[in-house]
Amino acid sequence: MSRVKNLETRLTSVQSELELSTFLNKGVLQTNSELKLRIVELERENDVLRTAESRLAQTEDELEVCERRLKEREEELLEEVEREREEREKAEDERDAWRGRVERLREWYEGGRGLLVGVDREVKAGGSVSPLSSCTTGRMVIDRNHQSSHQMNEAKSEG
Repeated sequence: MSRVKNLETRLTSVQSELELSTFLNKGVLQTNSELKLRIVELERENDVLRTAESRLAQTEDELEVCERRLKEREEELLEEVEREREEREKAEDERDAWRGRVERLREWYEGGRGLLVGVDREVKAGGSVSPLSSCTTGRMVIDRNHQSSHQMNEAKSEG
């Protein structure tokens, strides 16, 4: 009987180990299933990350192209601004030169106009005008006592 008892004890022990192994096996299977699900989730996340990384790379390439175009356009605009500045300075210089010319013409015109008004007054007052010019002033000399060559010619032809 001791042998049977020993066998029964051993059988009980093996049954306990079998139950424990079955329990552990179920736990391992459960963990494996959970891990497989987690792997599937991670693979999906990885796919999403790959897609996002691809889009990011494409966006970075587009950004690089845009930055290069922007830099080129900025350089073009700076060159254009410099050209415009030079043209503006040239136009301002030309404007100033024309203003100087206009001012000189206005002075010349006012001087000539004043001279004509003076000659007209002298002629109306009965004076005579000499065609002589002063080399320094460029104005005609008015002489009340001197007859113009025109008036002298008229007098000769009458006489």
